[in-house]
Amino acid sequence: MAITEIGTPHQSAGWSTSVSDTHGITIAAGDVVVCYVSYVGNTTCADNNGAYPLTNDLNGSAISTSSAWYNFFTRTAGASEPASYAFTLSGGNTNWWIVTRVFRGVDNANHWDIISNNYASSAFAFTTRAAASITTNYAGSLAIAHYYINTNTQTFSGVDNSFGSGIVRSAAWPTCATYTKTITNVGAVGVTTATYGPTTDDWSGGGMVALRMYAPGFTGLTVIRDVHA
Repeated sequence: MAITEIGTPHQSAGWSTSVSDTHGITIAAGDVVVCYVSYVGNTTCADNNGAYPLTNDLNGSAISTSSAWYNFFTRTAGASEPASYAFTLSGGNTNWWIVTRVFRGVDNANHWDIISNNYASSAFAFTTRAAASITTNYAGSLAIAHYYINTNTQTFSGVDNSFGSGIVRSAAWPTCATYTKTITNVGAVGVTTATYGPTTDDWSGGGMVALRMYAPGFTGLTVIRDVHA
């Protein structure tokens, strides 16, 4: 069963310690909810969804000065899901961005094929940002390339390596984007580069993770007939 995205990705942004997104997506039991949360400031992000908790699978520094962060939260959906997902930032009010994406066909027991922090960032003098390649372990994984610019003046104009299905927040602080691509066969995904502009500006970073397809690598059953004389 291939991984497919359900509904339209939804994003919200604000200035506070309370992060939330009213997503408007019709979610079925067994779907996997992925919330990507990024924010400015050296704070931590905690789940605040009560009876519908999401697990913080990855927390990383979006820029190497440790003044901006990103998180991947996931949850296997139940028979009913809330209309919004919420998280709490420690410390004082800060700029934040959240995008909710829902996928069907993800392994419910092990959401991730690759969830290591391979993120890289650097300062100034760029109008592109590369997300380092990862090597998938299972056929049918869905790679997610994610990017961050510590600015409110830039706009993402696209990404290479046949990634699509992007959701972007531009000309706001922080400027962020996530893009996806189905990886049919096991192997290296390849370096994937996002372009932004109009000028070089401030710190930027990029990384890549991959969701794991349900029953990855399963090739079917062999039926053996026991014939007796």
